[in-house]
Amino acid sequence: MRVLFPFVGDSLGGSHKSTLLLIEFLETKNIESIVVLHQRYEPLARLLEEKKITFFLLPTSKLAGSDPSITNIVFNVMRNLIPFSIFLLKHRVNIVHGNDLRINLSWSLPSLITFRKFVWHQRTVLSKSMFWAFIRFLSFHCIAISRYVFESLPKNIPETAKSMIYNPFVSIKKESQRINEIKKGLQIKDTDFIVSYLGRVVKEKKIDTLLRSIPLLQENPRVKILIVGKGEESYLKYLKELSTDLDLINRIHFLGFVEKVEDYLWLSDLVVCPGPKEGFGRVVVESMMTSTPVIASRSGAHIEIIQERENGLTYKLDDQEELKDKIQELIGNQKLYQKIEINSKKTFQSFSLKKHGDSILEIYNS
Repeated sequence: MRVLFPFVGDSLGGSHKSTLLLIEFLETKNIESIVVLHQRYEPLARLLEEKKITFFLLPTSKLAGSDPSITNIVFNVMRNLIPFSIFLLKHRVNIVHGNDLRINLSWSLPSLITFRKFVWHQRTVLSKSMFWAFIRFLSFHCIAISRYVFESLPKNIPETAKSMIYNPFVSIKKESQRINEIKKGLQIKDTDFIVSYLGRVVKEKKIDTLLRSIPLLQENPRVKILIVGKGEESYLKYLKELSTDLDLINRIHFLGFVEKVEDYLWLSDLVVCPGPKEGFGRVVVESMMTSTPVIASRSGAHIEIIQERENGLTYKLDDQEELKDKIQELIGNQKLYQKIEINSKKTFQSFSLKKHGDSILEIYNS
């Protein structure tokens, strides 16, 4: 069996990490995987090279879904139909596994006309548009990454042709020396309480709600903030201006893209996930890997992962007062903090690679 995993190649995020773990699992089952990049994004290319995963560059001027209009989606599907179909035939691919909406839209029809199975992996909530009803006819099976996403799938997809499978995770060793060097570089003291946001720096992630909650804290001199990730320059500029207005500029670090995200999870005392309607909430589970308590908005798939006051805390979306109260409680309530540390590690263990891989393999073989 030969499985193709096409990537747009313009970013490196949670879907890529999940897919690379799946590829490693499939290798243990003697299943060959092929990776295609439509663009060469160096952090992703380096990661593939580090893991000794062979990849092909297959440039294209535009993928379907790059422009949301239906006319342009159809046009870009047809533009790529012949070269993608030729690639599938040339490399004797049996299954194409999509992991991005642009990939799903662009590769499903070439798979169909060359009689390859196409697995449509849906990582975000779909709108209620009737347009999505076509997924049933273009895919062999549709996978949703959470119950929240699963409920948004088109109703015309038979129950036997869709599944809910959580993303996989593996433990990552704590590199104490590297983490201490980061703390030294950021002038973080042992007495500081580090609150971190990790993810895309874009307006819809509502990072400003986190910043607005910090000045409200009774113990705010102890709190230092790390913003890890890249995104919209205009929103980043706004956050920096807001930090100045809130007198936080000397206690906040905007770190941009980092390759070893786990280092910043390990050094954090608390991770905040303020975004709405998250399809899964990968950072929530990654934080649990390091036993770092999480406070997340009571929205999307966050509430599937977090059991209130057991393995984390939640707050009403956009409510900076409630977020402030939850941060304050974790700072002041050591018993609750330790309880969440212990239980979050137990929760993390339920998102195993073996469980994920076995579920995917069952679909491939069906």
